[in-house]
Amino acid sequence: MRTSEFNPVHPSKRVTLRDVAVAAGVSVATVSLALRDSPRITKKCKQQVVQVSERLGYVKDSKLSELMSHLRDNRGGKSGSTLAIVDAGEGEVRDGYSSGNLEIVSGLREVAMKEGFSLDCFNMAEEGLSARRLRQILLARGIEGVVVLPSPRHDLLVGMDWSGLTTSVIGYELEGEDFYRVCPNYLRMMDELMSQALRDGFRRFGFLPEPNQQSLRNRLVSSSVEFHLSGALGALQVDRFTGRESDTESVSRWLESQAPDFVIGSCEAWRTLCQLEKSGRAAPAFAAWDIAGAPSNVSGLDHRYKVLGQEAATTVLSRLTRQALRESENMLTKVIEGKFRRSESSKWHLSSLENAG
Repeated sequence: MRTSEFNPVHPSKRVTLRDVAVAAGVSVATVSLALRDSPRITKKCKQQVVQVSERLGYVKDSKLSELMSHLRDNRGGKSGSTLAIVDAGEGEVRDGYSSGNLEIVSGLREVAMKEGFSLDCFNMAEEGLSARRLRQILLARGIEGVVVLPSPRHDLLVGMDWSGLTTSVIGYELEGEDFYRVCPNYLRMMDELMSQALRDGFRRFGFLPEPNQQSLRNRLVSSSVEFHLSGALGALQVDRFTGRESDTESVSRWLESQAPDFVIGSCEAWRTLCQLEKSGRAAPAFAAWDIAGAPSNVSGLDHRYKVLGQEAATTVLSRLTRQALRESENMLTKVIEGKFRRSESSKWHLSSLENAG
């Protein structure tokens, strides 16, 4: 843990837990746990916090300590040091999470461990949980902090009562105003991709969306492409594909009728185009709107999922600390700057077909 430079507080001013937290570069919750010799905090972290507190001249407020001890004792078996991770995804599940969310979870886990929190995963589809049952479990376990992972099945959370919970949602799909939100900046990422593609001479752009044509994520990607083409001389977005991205015959017919020279799609769309090229059909240039899980020979958008997870956890833990200190804070949306990644060959075309299987 790295401590920040911090001048000793003036002797006439009482040093607070917040002062120690700022100086030590950790949260107020971590300072509190460390000074109480909690087993959830590493020995190294405890020593660092103690050293900073002694340097600043921190002295416990006996009345406040007595009050907090009383509150902890009266929580019974509640788990105030646990974050709930809600995953409504479908498909392959690894370690309790949808495989597509593992990078996000690694970011969540990194922050949680640093701050002395554990993670409790609730896979809605896998466990057959309803929104009502999920809330009952969270309240029964005394879990107050919740992070909702990206998922095409947020319909499972429709009607969820979020009151009394501090919730951070990753992505745009789950609508509502009762939680914080951490999102990738599609417009900024697409700006990098489209600017480079236009500089390279491409003018007819096609979009192979995910199966859920009306998902907000699909609409954001498509709108970003259209926005960047609006000011590009001679460039246009062809009619979007409306079939299944894995249906090679339908994709082939779409390519023939629309003749895009550049296609933006998912990794599944990339595999389909590779199959078509193997069969002898000339495939257009390609970029993935999400390179998570894509081979290194695929260019596309890096959503920086681990950073999204880190920010979501930090947002929830920060809000829980503010609530403990009875400080108000408005709901907010934090946008994470993703980036465009060129393939290792720096080429757009599908030149490495051996990875298409």
